[in-house]
Amino acid sequence: MGEHRALGTLQSGLSGAGCTVTLAVDCGSYQGAQPYYTVTRRGAGHRQRQRHTPDEARAQAYYLAFLRDVTDPQALAEAVAGLVTEPSTGRRS
Repeated sequence: MGEHRALGTLQSGLSGAGCTVTLAVDCGSYQGAQPYYTVTRRGAGHRQRQRHTPDEARAQAYYLAFLRDVTDPQALAEAVAGLVTEPSTGRRS
């Protein structure tokens, strides 16, 4: 992650379907634990979806996809692949 970030919610928004989407950073309590990002989509009448990743760019891609109500696993993988660029090469992953 480079710099240390404060733990907790980084972004929160509403999807088109009215679901709350949050992007948070957390860290385990054990020695040597590394921070990770959690993206959650929840709403009344909708199944909760959640993704965890240590990569900030991938977390942002999940957040944007959930805001667009992309939840099908295949469509979500395609949406994230189209939004994440590998930092070392500049290629999409």
